[in-house]
Amino acid sequence: MSQVVIIGCGLVGAAIAYELSAIAALEITVLDRQPPAQGSTGAALGVLMGAISQKKKGRAWALREHSLRTYEAWVPELEGATGQSILFNRDGLVRLTFDDDDLDKWAALQAIRQEQGWPLELWSRAELDERCPGIGERMGDRLITGAIHSGGRSPNRSQSSDPCPGCCVPTAGGDVSL
Repeated sequence: MSQVVIIGCGLVGAAIAYELSAIAALEITVLDRQPPAQGSTGAALGVLMGAISQKKKGRAWALREHSLRTYEAWVPELEGATGQSILFNRDGLVRLTFDDDDLDKWAALQAIRQEQGWPLELWSRAELDERCPGIGERMGDRLITGAIHSGGRSPNRSQSSDPCPGCCVPTAGGDVSL
């Protein structure tokens, strides 16, 4: 049996341990100086920004898209493995637009994302007001003119409601020791 040691039990360390636990020939140990998910993961906003990112192709986009697709499958799998609901915002991410934004650039990205199967909407100010009431007219000296929304079927913005989401590290079949 091969031994694998993973340093750090934040989201990335726990995810690696989970995925490797499906390999029966591995003995996995996760080391961290503090309880799971207390470092960067515990302080993170938890945003998957793939569809709203200006990256359109190449390795960076491929990694973002893979993360989005993996997350869609991973959440139900982890919920089944743990018996716990994993709360995250399935409604997407909203980025405000301003009077000095290049909306043609966003329209071009919207067309690309549509071809790739990822929803991206350009909201007018009226649509922003209807969907997100209470947004002011300005942010500093910039006039808010609308928004870009990435959402729908893709979980672009995710945030666990559990302050310690890694405390119970599920496995995909093998054993993981903390």
